[in-house]
Amino acid sequence: MRIEALSLSSSPTGSRFPGKQYDLPDAEARALIAGGAAREIPQQATAPQPAQAEKTEAETYAETVTNPAPAKAERRGGRKG
Repeated sequence: MRIEALSLSSSPTGSRFPGKQYDLPDAEARALIAGGAAREIPQQATAPQPAQAEKTEAETYAETVTNPAPAKAERRGGRKG
């Protein structure tokens, strides 16, 4: 069952933070909901996402040339001691 945590909670299965969504076993999710620490997120039917084509080698190279990595900043000053 999918839930949204309403308060910080922790258990042997992990920590849950307010505002985040989690998929939990039904029993654990129902216990958190009953205690007011979470609310149920209704299951939505999702439409299949269209497959994205992989980038060609030329496209990857073009991105690298157009967006080079930032240059390293030089360290200044001597040894601190």
